[in-house]
Amino acid sequence: MAKKTNTELKEYFKAGKRPTEAQFGDVIDSFASLEDPQLFPKNYYEKRLGPLEFPHVVGDQAVDILLGNRGMSGRLEIEIVGTWNYVNSVGNIKKQFEIGFNPDNGVWYTPSSRIVEAGGLIVNHIYIGDVVWDTAINQFKITIYHTHYAGNVYDVRITYHSPLDTQDLNDVKFSQVYTQPLTGQRIHYIHYNNNLGVGTALPKAKLHILHDPSSDPIDAMTVDVGSFGDPQNAAKSHYFRVRDIGGSNSVPFIIKGSGNVGVGTETPAAKMNIVSGYLAPDSQGTLMLGDPTQINLRLGYTDRYSWIQGHGSAPLYINPLGNNLILNRDSGHVGIGTQNPDQKLTVKGKIHAEDVIVDTNVPADYVFQKYFDGQSEIRPDYVMPTIQELEAFVRENKHLPEIPSAERMSEDGVNLGDLQMKLLQKIEELTLYVISQNKEIEDLKSIIGK
Repeated sequence: MAKKTNTELKEYFKAGKRPTEAQFGDVIDSFASLEDPQLFPKNYYEKRLGPLEFPHVVGDQAVDILLGNRGMSGRLEIEIVGTWNYVNSVGNIKKQFEIGFNPDNGVWYTPSSRIVEAGGLIVNHIYIGDVVWDTAINQFKITIYHTHYAGNVYDVRITYHSPLDTQDLNDVKFSQVYTQPLTGQRIHYIHYNNNLGVGTALPKAKLHILHDPSSDPIDAMTVDVGSFGDPQNAAKSHYFRVRDIGGSNSVPFIIKGSGNVGVGTETPAAKMNIVSGYLAPDSQGTLMLGDPTQINLRLGYTDRYSWIQGHGSAPLYINPLGNNLILNRDSGHVGIGTQNPDQKLTVKGKIHAEDVIVDTNVPADYVFQKYFDGQSEIRPDYVMPTIQELEAFVRENKHLPEIPSAERMSEDGVNLGDLQMKLLQKIEELTLYVISQNKEIEDLKSIIGK
């Protein structure tokens, strides 16, 4: 069989002619078939739900698109167009949903949505809700709100696209129109004269976000991006600005094209300039936080130290004046209680801790190794003094060998790790002295016993 044009097909059925079986086959093959996957793919479905009309001179009406108790996944779109009937409602709104759910409210991907098109006066009349599950009727639905009083006519089309074979949407339909006031956001916005407005129908910049103080007590705020005022004035062009238009017209935040950022000022004089908040860089690039007359926080690379300085009777004082914490940029040393740390951490005062771990390089086991094995790889030069040598040294120096004197400890301090190992060495030596004396005692007892 072959596809034929309409003119050719009409020749088969002229007066007096009898179409053959093959010609009837041509007729069937020449028209679109619902089973043709190229023309009607099973993973894509589009349906015109038909005209939608709301009662005239009645506000706050709504109607539901009843999706049924079905599983859906992929993309769902609702598009509504309007025209003139009682008043002008020309334009269109298209809302796209990303969905993933099974029957009986088996939601495995929480539906999300966005407005992809919204233009014309229809935005003042129609608002499209989200996909929700209605427990009363046991199915998913999307509510269309008619916020205007005029009973205009609208056309609604639904499109469903899924990677899986889709069910047809023949059973998708409208509910009865009912009264349902809409609170909060009532208008969809995407574009207006090439500007994008959020919360405003008259955006004055490429992006204009307006907070409505009538619905929230917070002062109205707007965000604008671009250039206002004289385009030739560099100070007025190329910026991102958040400002208060509730009366004071102050500028709480601005990013200029020069790279300067201002908070509380529209003309930041440096990379970061905060007015009335006492945060501004000095001429050398140091960042300061606090009252300029009493600097609380200073971070910079031109000074030797960085610090946090409190004032008054604040419980926390970390500052160079009180010597509580010093960070030495050049050496990497930290000092507490001193401005001249000579080690990675230098503390002038007491330390209170639950535990201290000290790494050691040479453990003291070389004492036992040398005594019992005759040699030690750890410290081959070690020689344990005899008890007589020990007595002579202590009598003369008034401290143990290899242990610093009290005077030296007071002057130079003590290396805890080294001192701990020396003390362990002395304990091991003392243990060996005790073992040796015990042997002598046992030998004498055996002689006396005989």
